Amino acid sequence: MSLQELKEQAFKLSVSDRLSLISDLIQSLQTSSYVENWQYLVTRPHPWRRQLYIKGRKLFASTIW
Repeated sequence: MSLQELKEQAFKLSVSDRLSLISDLIQSLQTSSYVENWQYLVTRPHPWRRQLYIKGRKLFASTIW
């Protein structure tokens, strides 16, 4: 099912059903643990900075972007 088809089905729902669906999606995204398999990027532990780095370099990915 494509994203466009999902969007069309969501518009057919009532407003309360849409809000319920959105809150369920947000909750599932927050509780799910996922593994990021980046080819050129790596995360590094830091108390407050949550940015990606270029693998093997002390360079933020946002600097390149």
